[in-house]
Amino acid sequence: MALEAWTGQTGGDEIEVIFDGKVYSNAWWVEPQHCPGKWQEDPSQNPWRVKRPATANELAELGNQKLPRVLPSPLPANTAVYSSA
Repeated sequence: MALEAWTGQTGGDEIEVIFDGKVYSNAWWVEPQHCPGKWQEDPSQNPWRVKRPATANELAELGNQKLPRVLPSPLPANTAVYSSA
């Protein structure tokens, strides 16, 4: 398992992410709506748990997401977009 910046990861295997200066891991299946920074608001529904503070090197290398939502990523330039109109 590799440490990565939080980008709305989904899965049931253990995931480690950086969010707002801390390293979190999931206790069970996570979905994009489960924000690591909001786990204490409802720990029975949010599987993220704080493991430790992120190091300066980890933050510099991976970034430090602080927004409690997943931002949409732009479509690649070669992606076809279809409309039913």
